[in-house]
Amino acid sequence: EYIYPNNHRMHYPIADNKLLTKELLIKVGVKVPQTFVVYSYFYELRNLDRDLALHSEFVIKPAKGSGGGGIIVIAGKDGDQWISVGGTRYSPQELRRHIGDILFGIHSFGLSDQAIVEQRIRQHPAIERLSAGGLADVRIILYNEVVIMSMIRLPTSISEGRANLHQGAVGAGIDLKSGKTTSASLKGAPTTHHPDIGCELIGVGIPFWNEVLEAGMRAAKAIP
Repeated sequence: EYIYPNNHRMHYPIADNKLLTKELLIKVGVKVPQTFVVYSYFYELRNLDRDLALHSEFVIKPAKGSGGGGIIVIAGKDGDQWISVGGTRYSPQELRRHIGDILFGIHSFGLSDQAIVEQRIRQHPAIERLSAGGLADVRIILYNEVVIMSMIRLPTSISEGRANLHQGAVGAGIDLKSGKTTSASLKGAPTTHHPDIGCELIGVGIPFWNEVLEAGMRAAKAIP
């Protein structure tokens, strides 16, 4: 009810394409993960080994993907194999094949896509203890550039480390004034504790809350 009546469809590609989003946010001073390399064509994958050798950890994701599909978070390397945060091992050939699938559009509704290799984000210790092997995120909803609601999405073992509610992440509402969580749900059912870690999810303060809100407001002004 908020999105469709108030946003022109011509602007949807900005939100649906992570590269376009980054470009606009950088201009208004919103911090984004550094982009290491972008693959747009299959022939560019011949340089994959050389490109990845420059980094000890990184994230691979589709530019137009949704629901967390196609994202691989690499935490290190053992010999010639790359290791994800979940412990999965990938050979260079497997990563090349995965990026090829991204370019084919397997994770983007069948449309041709681009693959992004970018900086891996390490989260604040106060948030790290609420997550299970994945990166949490804060979602801020604004209406006419005014913040109206917010939530934090916390990965679980069910969601395989992705902060995606449909895949089994926990969603916790945040009080806008205090920056503290007020309620939480898992798969649509109320909950008070993380299903894997067992930590309390209610009354938790979000670090740098004012800076988080400022980033959301800057982003809203940057996007039509």
